Amino acid sequence: MRIVQAQGGSCQDLTLEGRDEAEDRGTALWLVMGLLPIYFIPAAPIAAHSMTPEPPTQLLTGLDRAQVQCFADGYSPVMKGKRIRSSWIGYGISAGISVLLYTALVTAS
Repeated sequence: MRIVQAQGGSCQDLTLEGRDEAEDRGTALWLVMGLLPIYFIPAAPIAAHSMTPEPPTQLLTGLDRAQVQCFADGYSPVMKGKRIRSSWIGYGISAGISVLLYTALVTAS
């Protein structure tokens, strides 16, 4: 992991490492959650907007409190944006499927 190399670095280095780590992580779970609207309410996008992601603890071992904060300052905004985007994509897919099914049912009857 690159964080080990950045432990002796500055806060800016750790912030950049946090951004890089967030960019490397996937958000497939948030896409799937977006596919499951509850009564057509976009629950996953609402949750993604309201939650602040925390970096995984295994990435933070060996860092002091200030270094963890620097890493989180880079990680959290990038990961939050990815979660929001993925959940809205999932919701959009779900809405599109619903429209197609509704159209198919209306034209079939």
